[in-house]
Amino acid sequence: MAAPRDSLEILSLFHYAVGALLFMIALVPFALHLVGSAMADPAAVESVRRDGERVSSRFTPGCAAVAIAVGALGGAGIGRTGYDLARRRRYRRCLAAAGLECLFVPAGTFLGAATISMLLRPEIRSLFPDAPPESGASPSAGPPADPR
Repeated sequence: MAAPRDSLEILSLFHYAVGALLFMIALVPFALHLVGSAMADPAAVESVRRDGERVSSRFTPGCAAVAIAVGALGGAGIGRTGYDLARRRRYRRCLAAAGLECLFVPAGTFLGAATISMLLRPEIRSLFPDAPPESGASPSAGPPADPR
């Protein structure tokens, strides 16, 4: 089996790749909007257009902008998780991001499940200075407070 540090390095490279993939997929609505705008008939008279077409012409760019923003932020978040994994920082954020990656089917599901299973290993957890202790209890916690 590979050393834990090498495993985290490989996992971070996969995060960079999936983040770039998600970012590129986010640009598809932009391309579709450009093609759709080019196909529209500029010679059409505004008075001939129906109300639905006017609403559609405003709604479509809005949907494309939202899809681009969500995809770009998701890709940047996955890339940042890869950066944190490589630097062995922000354990809880990496674990939460791995759970959210499972929503990006199918590549994110495989990557998120692999990241979660790897981050839960004790030898990997010990590499992160900010990881919580395994038992779940804080080592500096004293006896329980008297409820009176």
